[in-house]
Amino acid sequence: MLEVYKNGVYNVAASDGTDDDAGLFHHRKRVRSLSPVISFSVNGFRGQTVRVVESKIWERHLEAAHLYSRGWVLQERLLAPWFIHFTRNQLFWECRELSACESMAHGQYSWVGKLIDTPQYASVSYHSRNKTRSIQNPFDQHGCGNIWHDVVYKYSVAQLTFWEDRVIAIAGLARHLKEVYNDDYCAGIWRRDIHWRLTWHSGTGGVRLQTLLQPNDSQANIRIPSWSWLSIAKSEICLSFSARSRSRKRWKVC
Repeated sequence: MLEVYKNGVYNVAASDGTDDDAGLFHHRKRVRSLSPVISFSVNGFRGQTVRVVESKIWERHLEAAHLYSRGWVLQERLLAPWFIHFTRNQLFWECRELSACESMAHGQYSWVGKLIDTPQYASVSYHSRNKTRSIQNPFDQHGCGNIWHDVVYKYSVAQLTFWEDRVIAIAGLARHLKEVYNDDYCAGIWRRDIHWRLTWHSGTGGVRLQTLLQPNDSQANIRIPSWSWLSIAKSEICLSFSARSRSRKRWKVC
């Protein structure tokens, strides 16, 4: 799956389709092609302008779409260089530099590109969970380590038809990032910051993955260490952020 999606031209998604019979198009509400620009004056400054956009437009129309509740889709979306989303009310499109939609055509920085591409984007902003952050170092406390935090959270709340796919449904993304980050992937956690990422926690309702596997499952004998967040299913997972994360010289992973 890694080579298929990474080397594709365009990935086209029927994002609001509930099954494989759903098409791309829906009867939709009228959408403004561009967000309105309003001019105003404040504190003696004239000619100030702002662009008015819908609050949480990505969360409401894209992230909440049915397709993105599926676990396999996360790595497909992140690995594809260009992605076109047909949602119920408008088109969204993403590439490594920009995320945009019909009503917000000027777009915003894409956090996808900052995760997938080589981490040589010093001080480049990206959007994630309504916050703009800056990448200084791929494993800096405010860099790509935080982006991996978001990936883990999104993946942990996604659904899988077969729970034995829990590891492999994100394996392609992990193989790619191993080369990008020049680090070892240790069952969902990167070796370089493993000493504080081990302090992840799950929400309520989580169960051990092994209890969901049937004896006749193809990967029923899969071995996932109990210290890995991958060993927990049916619950949101949050990797911990530690103010002490910079004191790595005290730690050595053998």
